[in-house]
Amino acid sequence: NVVYSYIKKASHYLELTQQGKQILANLYSNVFRVEHDNT
Repeated sequence: NVVYSYIKKASHYLELTQQGKQILANLYSNVFRVEHDNT
């Protein structure tokens, strides 16, 4: 995953809060959507 290499350090801190976990979930959802977009 290309994105992970850019956010690896920050993701540790984002995992510490509920808001951070939501940010990561949204990010991964958007990345998944772009990677699997057939248009």
